[in-house]
Amino acid sequence: MRGMMVLAAALFAAGLGTGCADGMSEEEAKVAMSATANALSDGTTAADTKADVIADYEHGCAGGGAMTLAGDMAGIYVGFDVGVKMTTCQRDGVTMDGELTYTMVSVNALAVKTLTYSYAGTITYGGDAVGTCDVAMTGTVTEVAGSIGVATWAGKMCDYDGDTVMAGVDIRL
Repeated sequence: MRGMMVLAAALFAAGLGTGCADGMSEEEAKVAMSATANALSDGTTAADTKADVIADYEHGCAGGGAMTLAGDMAGIYVGFDVGVKMTTCQRDGVTMDGELTYTMVSVNALAVKTLTYSYAGTITYGGDAVGTCDVAMTGTVTEVAGSIGVATWAGKMCDYDGDTVMAGVDIRL
């Protein structure tokens, strides 16, 4: 019994009992987040042409598999709040399975455009990034007078800071 308690404590201390990074390295987390952001951008861009409110819109992922989106879709330049289910969705060498909520709110004021993104859910990755990750991040991308957007991220993905996993990820304005 004591041996089981020591093993459980060791697993918890290593982070394996938390259901988060599941052994995924920081570099893999960056690859996984980039693929996730690209797949979500593809899906929401395609869904944007369908209706203001979408119900079970299925989008084929670039490398195979699919994602299903449902929720409010005011527009990719206005905002959206969708539930996303990924089923063997492949993008950029990464396979994704899981569900998350994905939102974006756009605020335009004079020459400043601010987009606030939110990701929340759990995704299991395969391919170039392997593991199961909890995602709970919010990011703000600010563009001033047509300049390249500056992004800041809060929260975590796979127990890594949002700014870390989003470094180098191209968020299309």
